[in-house]
Amino acid sequence: MSTTSGGVSYALGQQKMAPLQVRVVIICWILNTLDGFDLFVIAFAAPGVRNEWGVSPEQLGLLFSSGVAGMTVASFLLAPLADVFGRRNTVIAFLMLITAGLFLTAAAPTLTLAIAARFVTGLGIGAILASLNTMVAEYSSEERRNFALSFMHFGFPAGIIIAGLVAVGVIGAYGWRSIFVFAGTAAAIMIPIVYAGLPESVDFLLNKQPRNALERANRILTRVGRPALTALPERPQVEEKIRFTQVFAPETRISTFAIWGGFFCAFGTLFFFQSWLPTIITGAGLALAEGFSVNVLFGVGGGVGMLLLGHFSTQLGLLRVIKWYFFGCMLAIILLSFAGTELNLIIVLATAIGFFVYGCIAGLFATAARVYPANVRTTGVGWAIGIGRIGSTVSPAFAGLLFAAGWATAGVYWIYAVPQVIGLVLMLLVVLPGIKAASDA
Repeated sequence: MSTTSGGVSYALGQQKMAPLQVRVVIICWILNTLDGFDLFVIAFAAPGVRNEWGVSPEQLGLLFSSGVAGMTVASFLLAPLADVFGRRNTVIAFLMLITAGLFLTAAAPTLTLAIAARFVTGLGIGAILASLNTMVAEYSSEERRNFALSFMHFGFPAGIIIAGLVAVGVIGAYGWRSIFVFAGTAAAIMIPIVYAGLPESVDFLLNKQPRNALERANRILTRVGRPALTALPERPQVEEKIRFTQVFAPETRISTFAIWGGFFCAFGTLFFFQSWLPTIITGAGLALAEGFSVNVLFGVGGGVGMLLLGHFSTQLGLLRVIKWYFFGCMLAIILLSFAGTELNLIIVLATAIGFFVYGCIAGLFATAARVYPANVRTTGVGWAIGIGRIGSTVSPAFAGLLFAAGWATAGVYWIYAVPQVIGLVLMLLVVLPGIKAASDA
């Protein structure tokens, strides 16, 4: 067997997926489900927080934003650590941080400490997300890669759905703090599971070459039915100096900026709707339970959209499907501006928006994983997520300013239809390695 690493198209991708590869995808899916649960559970705990501490809407907004702000910082500063210390080690370390942040939130005696704890939780979530994406991309077969990535990212809306369902019973019986104890316990249980069940990235072992890299890589290759390596490939001599520069190499520079813009638009749209839908709906005179139901169905639509994107992209081409998803999201948002207080119509259109926007995000993750070479993949994906997180941090606050300035809900919806057009245009600029733009347009 060749001793070179071919990045995402490495030998692991050239055969039917072995049980170990399937296990990696499932573990990453569970972790991403926990991330969705941990990030958005605060929306369901918010009424209890408001009642206990008497916080203002502005303070509540800061509490909402603190977790996303932590994710943004981590995407820029912490996610690249996986390219230095390994994907597996990074996931384990920051899973511990997530666990600590959740328990600290449950125990917080003041709003300020709760905000700090949510920021810590966000740091952990943001740090591992790029590694999960990279691990699934590297361990999936070429045939199943798009679907595996979509399935992994389906975990995020699945976590939101589970959070809504669990929160109703747990918070109702034990108070808002109990849901964070529940989440922290689930995260703690995953630490030994990840330690025992998640292997290191073969691409990382071959590129970084830590101690016993050849032995560890061969142990993994043997378990997936591939021949062992006789020697490690030649190690890049300037790896540490060129890692971030390679993100802006001539062959990836335009795609990098286009992917950044796409993530910004998609994440900004997602966090506007996921944060504001219950408030908008109850403000229109509908019941709080109906607002929660719409939010849950938004996540259900997102999960379906992610899964179907994997199927559609295999048949039609990844970039082509992402463009159609951006277009569909724009259309659904415009139609929602005319829905008024018709609950059934709101449910249908909110579900459609979730379908398209989550699908866009899953497609962007799959695109980023294919654009960058192995030794900068986590760094490239991490920075792309970081740009997206800026959108997710700014977007809910921007919407609040629009509402405070007297904008009608329909007008705000039209504002948020614009990023879908921008995202569609940006996808025209992305070129996947080895694929002509016209063939995947």
